[in-house]
Amino acid sequence: MEFRTRRARTKSDGYERTGYERKVDYLADPDIRTEEIYLITVDETGPTTTTIRYEPAANNDRANANRHAGYRLETILDEL
Repeated sequence: MEFRTRRARTKSDGYERTGYERKVDYLADPDIRTEEIYLITVDETGPTTTTIRYEPAANNDRANANRHAGYRLETILDEL
């Protein structure tokens, strides 16, 4: 699942793109297929998008994968 970590809006002189750093602590993203909500801290997001994986990567890269179970709303709230 991929979601954007910055917003863009059209202006008369082009696009304005801004991130969420120092504005929010977490970004929330619902998955309508599973009816789950995922939270990720802004500090853990990429500059433009962040991906949460349901399955292991094809190259078996586990170090750089955001596994969905660790970002479920219930999981994050239990840790707070």
